[in-house]
Amino acid sequence: MSDSDKLQGTLRCQEQRRLMETFAAAVKELLALHQQQFDAARNGDPECNRFDLLIHMASERKQQAKYEYLRHVGRAWLLESKCPY
Repeated sequence: MSDSDKLQGTLRCQEQRRLMETFAAAVKELLALHQQQFDAARNGDPECNRFDLLIHMASERKQQAKYEYLRHVGRAWLLESKCPY
């Protein structure tokens, strides 16, 4: 069963699934960059800091994806609970 299939049962709407998949992809990208930097450092690469900017940019994308997902879930919760706020 793929990660996407697992999400189908726990997420309520298509947009929520899309936003979660975007967030998951951003997390995976960030982890891959950290792994590449670690591998470079472990192998004695004197320029392993070249990953720093890429990691920073990937972290920004992850944060953006996370907050887009949370905003969507928050709006859905407010609408569902009929909260006056």
